[in-house]
Amino acid sequence: GAEIMEKKGPLGWIKKQLRRRVLAAAAGAFPVSRFTASRLREDLGAKTPPKVSVLSNGVNPERFFPLSPQAERKVPVVLSVCRLVEHKGIDTALRAFALLKEQGIAFEYHIAGTGPHASALITLTEELGLGEQVKFLGNVADDALNSVYNSCDLFLLLSRQSGSNIEGFGLVFLEAAACGKTAVGSTSGGISDAVIDGETGLLIPANQPEIAAAAIRRLIEDPALRERLARQAQGRAQGEMSWVTVASRLKREMGLYHE
Repeated sequence: GAEIMEKKGPLGWIKKQLRRRVLAAAAGAFPVSRFTASRLREDLGAKTPPKVSVLSNGVNPERFFPLSPQAERKVPVVLSVCRLVEHKGIDTALRAFALLKEQGIAFEYHIAGTGPHASALITLTEELGLGEQVKFLGNVADDALNSVYNSCDLFLLLSRQSGSNIEGFGLVFLEAAACGKTAVGSTSGGISDAVIDGETGLLIPANQPEIAAAAIRRLIEDPALRERLARQAQGRAQGEMSWVTVASRLKREMGLYHE
């Protein structure tokens, strides 16, 4: 999302002018979400390309797919996969889990990824008394990601806007969905195009640990709901959100641009 957000300073101004010049000369544009499409129109105004078609990111179901469980999990496992940076909202997730611990809910929270906020998040984990429940997995190799997604019961990412950084879409939600996992996400940026609230997962406001805790608890304590949302998420990922389908849509849209 940072590509369409205005950055401060001379470099940000130069990038903005170059972006405007390139897009104004284009016959059309393919933003990856309704959010990025709206920001594009706001930014360019009358110079918006004549055709703007939302074309979501896709996922490869041959790379991300369900695996047979290796062993029954003792407690529900919740997973986040992201860079450990401010706008991913991992601190909000940790505060939500602290509330769940106070409520007597059993869980493990696994965080895959590295980044400049790793040290601060580890410190926060200890301060919240979550040392036994939270596991920082560090950097995960691409060929291990499918197994990591399959290791959880529920995916979680509570992104928010931080300066010019915002979630333009949220590809990790599709990767988790292709592995048969539902998700709790925030309504920030373009996530509502990656997760359909009440159909493939649950969406909540950003920066709200109490609401996040309630949503996570709901899916932990209602396996029937969790499994229904997961099936629907997987079906969407393997169908309309697969790269094969997205590529076909792109080909069709490109043909319209030449009419």
